[in-house]
Amino acid sequence: MQKYSEGTRSSSIIPKALRCDASKVTLFEKLGEGAFAQVFRAEIDFGSRNGGKKPVAFKQMKESAMTGLEQGALEAELQIQARVSANPNIVKVLGAIDDEGGHGMGLILEL
Repeated sequence: MQKYSEGTRSSSIIPKALRCDASKVTLFEKLGEGAFAQVFRAEIDFGSRNGGKKPVAFKQMKESAMTGLEQGALEAELQIQARVSANPNIVKVLGAIDDEGGHGMGLILEL
């Protein structure tokens, strides 16, 4: 189990509506890995007023994938996700964090 610490390196590309407090995310085992990211089973604590803890997937972007072009594409995707309403064919992005201290940029996705 890993706890995240919030950073600011990529936070400028994260729309305000999607920014999450990294300290609320706990990672468990790795579910898979691709060329640009690895995915972990995770949990986010929304607090008792907002539903408490919820199981989620955490897509951790690989540092090697965060070149200018890829970072621009990710920024565009996050901007779209911040405005998209629910659709059963689209995995919902619940939030995004940046852990400058060690793990980089990541997306919090519904499981």
